[in-house]
Order: sequence, then structure tokens, then C-alpha cells
Amino acid sequence: MFKVGDKVRKNPATWDAMPDFDAWGRGEGIGVVVGIPWDDFVDVRWTGGLCYEPVAGLELVTDV
Repeated sequence: MFKVGDKVRKNPATWDAMPDFDAWGRGEGIGVVVGIPWDDFVDVRWTGGLCYEPVAGLELVTDV
């Protein structure tokens, strides 16, 4: 679904909040996919750092 270099943002309808990670900026703004470790997860660089994200909780950004 996603490829390295894609810009993504959290999908509010399917986002799985994780307060310990969200506190440092996980899911804030637009992130960039930097790796695909598993079929259903991608590694996203958010402004605050890197985090593995389930693809179901993300949406592709095409309007930037």
C-alpha cells in the first residue's frame, strides 16, 4: 500500500492512540515512510521521531 518516501498522516477514523508515544509527537502533522518492516506496518518519521505504524491507521497525503 505505501512505499518508502510516501507522505502520510494519521487517519482519524482508524488511528490507534498510544499515549506514551503520542506525547512526543507521534501522529502529529505529516510523516514520511522510511521503511517497510512488515506487510501491515511501516516505519514513519514524524517531526518528533520514528515510530512503527500499522498501515490501517494511516492515509496517504496527496494534497501537499
